[in-house]
Amino acid sequence: MIPLAIKLKDRHVLVIGCGVIGKRKAQQLIDDGALVTMVTTEQRTPAPEGLYELLERPVVFSDFDNKLLIISATGDATINDDLIGEARRRGILINCVDDPERCDFYFCATASRGEVTVAVSSNGSSPALAQAIRDRVEAALPANTAEAATALRALRETVHASGESTEDIDWRQLVADLLED
Repeated sequence: MIPLAIKLKDRHVLVIGCGVIGKRKAQQLIDDGALVTMVTTEQRTPAPEGLYELLERPVVFSDFDNKLLIISATGDATINDDLIGEARRRGILINCVDDPERCDFYFCATASRGEVTVAVSSNGSSPALAQAIRDRVEAALPANTAEAATALRALRETVHASGESTEDIDWRQLVADLLED
């Protein structure tokens, strides 16, 4: 596993199923700027606000067209078998909720301070453990983490604008100087 931060703004994502978990996953994606299409045969909970599209019918493989990611929150292993096969045939990453062995990726428990995001993953073994660790890490973040990130971004932009490289800068010392304990 390699953790990656993916820019989802204006990227198309498919969520299959509208129960509590499907809704929560869709809302996370919407909040990050993704264009979320939700396909569901039954709305067990109200659909999240901000969906790009809500399709109240069974999923069809053409729903996969132009999608970056797929989240299956059906809870049905037989349906997931078909979805996984099609996603992999097309080279689309898929997450099957509560089926970590067959997921291509996992959602992380995250905490954000401005441009800084800390993510914790248990690789699908225990989302509750990841959330508990995230809470501990979040409590340890310096109060001015967001401000430090903004200042460091500005410095990097200034150095790049001057045509210089940032490779020789002692970033650890600059970070230490900026962060409050």
